[in-house]
Amino acid sequence: MLFLGSFYFALPVALLSYIPDPKDLRTKIEKISDEFEKNIQIDNRGEKVQILRKLEFRESFVNFSKAYLISSVLEKLRFRKSYEIPLSEIEELKGKVFGKLAIECNRIDVEIKEVSELKYKLSEEYQIYAKIKFGSFRDEIDKRNFFAHAGFEYNSIELKKDICNGKKKMRYI
Repeated sequence: MLFLGSFYFALPVALLSYIPDPKDLRTKIEKISDEFEKNIQIDNRGEKVQILRKLEFRESFVNFSKAYLISSVLEKLRFRKSYEIPLSEIEELKGKVFGKLAIECNRIDVEIKEVSELKYKLSEEYQIYAKIKFGSFRDEIDKRNFFAHAGFEYNSIELKKDICNGKKKMRYI
């Protein structure tokens, strides 16, 4: 699941872009759990009581539950799914969610600083990060760069300056 991976690898833009609705996840988890319970049979006709489970929980259910837990915590911290993410929200997320993880915080800080230094190059329309930084788009997305740069890969992100408040915003292409 993309959302869990973005949490695990400390990719703040992806995390904020793909937060699932915790209420929706909870409803689905309850439905799956109810179905699991409906498919349990107890046979006490013999000397021993036998419990027969016709269904089982698998790793995907565990991941579903983890996504619910993480999205619920993010909701309590007032983070919502967004396609346009202000740089200030990434800073806040870094502090509240990844604050005790020195390596992850450092990677995110480096990227925040790099985007902040582009303030005079940003326009009011979205532009590809690579074009702003290097003057041209590069043809391929480098998977290693994606993770090394906390998801701020130059060819996969667009940046702009909000005309109303001057905030730097970003989104995945």
